[in-house]
Amino acid sequence: MEEWKVNVGLDKPDFRPKVEFHGVESDVPPAMGSPSPLGATVVEKGVNFAVASESAKRVQLLIFDQPEAKQPSRTVDLTRTDNTWHAFVADLGPGAQYLYRVHGDYTPAIDGSRANEKMALIDPYSKAVTGGTNGPLAFDNSNPVDANRHLKKGTTDSVEEMPRSIVLKAGEFDWKGDKPPNIHVADSDVLEVNLRGFTAGEKHLGVKAGTYLGLYRLRQHHEHQPPASTQNDSRDSSLLERRDACGRLPL
Repeated sequence: MEEWKVNVGLDKPDFRPKVEFHGVESDVPPAMGSPSPLGATVVEKGVNFAVASESAKRVQLLIFDQPEAKQPSRTVDLTRTDNTWHAFVADLGPGAQYLYRVHGDYTPAIDGSRANEKMALIDPYSKAVTGGTNGPLAFDNSNPVDANRHLKKGTTDSVEEMPRSIVLKAGEFDWKGDKPPNIHVADSDVLEVNLRGFTAGEKHLGVKAGTYLGLYRLRQHHEHQPPASTQNDSRDSSLLERRDACGRLPL
């Protein structure tokens, strides 16, 4: 399994992934790479890309050599091993930006499949992304009042609108002094909550509403309330009645 890290070329027969160059060419073609670990992994001489998809029929890696580029400079076809798609690109390193295109069936009414190759996708295993998006939907939204519009595949390319995944080397993320709290599990509160829905209506949070920081501020606001009692729970009633998107009471 270690051979893929250094072997960026393969002897005959040539099983190297197909690559399309869009203005910028590389001296070293991509190799098959490894299906593990998932995500973009920086190793000696390059980056290994791996993403899981059982239903995909083709997965393409879009590489952007310049952050301001509107279109990818290279498109690499990934190799499939079981349900993982992968490739090794030799001339990349930390800071590189990328997206995926997934080809497959769009048959939501039959089996729920919603593959749309027009949708450029961030890596679900990304360690960082470039920002947010107001890009097009995967379905045809030309008639917003049509209740069945999601059953029709969208045709608008989203590559220019999507945020991009960023390659980061393990251990090099700047935590800016933040450290794990190391609280024992017996002293921990485990909450399941819809982050956006739980705080989006809190006007006093301003732009932080619907964000992780908004949830932290809300919790901070209530953390000094008296502890709950089996006889009389004196905590803020608005917090006790705050339900998440599924109707549960997380706090």
